[in-house]
Amino acid sequence: YGCVAAQANERIYAFAITDPEQHLLAHIKEFFQREGIKLKGKIVFGIMPVDAIKIKTFYSPPLIDLIKHMLQESDNLYANSITKTLGFILTGEGTYKQGVYAIKKILQAHTHIDLKQLDLQDGMGTRYNLATAEQFVLLLSDLYKDEINRKILLQVLPQSGSSGTLKDRMNTSSLNQKVLAKTGTMHDISSLSGYLLNQNAIFR
Repeated sequence: YGCVAAQANERIYAFAITDPEQHLLAHIKEFFQREGIKLKGKIVFGIMPVDAIKIKTFYSPPLIDLIKHMLQESDNLYANSITKTLGFILTGEGTYKQGVYAIKKILQAHTHIDLKQLDLQDGMGTRYNLATAEQFVLLLSDLYKDEINRKILLQVLPQSGSSGTLKDRMNTSSLNQKVLAKTGTMHDISSLSGYLLNQNAIFR
């Protein structure tokens, strides 16, 4: 689910979008009305016909911007969408099952993670996704040792006292701006997965 915000009494409230399809439908109708387009039929969700005519193409921001938003804001809608996209690219089927399959294939090819100690069901941080702490350490170590991935991670991970979900955490301690990590929060759990940087850390 994504998040939207409503302003009331000068306070901002964020809440989950429980039905993304209806949310998208409302935006499409609003766009048509704003642009003076009269909709004589109705909008339906399904598989695009092979003889459909393309009338407009919208391009998303660069992938690194999407990943940064996903990690900084802990946006589950982005996480699941990227997961399904990976599945579609690899298998032609954009589902959680194929997305998880694609993630495991990538991890198997490029990291030292033991897939037997990993159980994934979707692309976001639910209780159905399980991994040992050792596997997280292996993943973070492998990513940091790779020059390209390290450069990306240092740009997109929340930073303590500075950005994202860590903006208001550790900002008055000695760890201010020294932690780059993804938060994991449930009603009885709070965790961090990332890096504690020292003077020898590589920032490029």
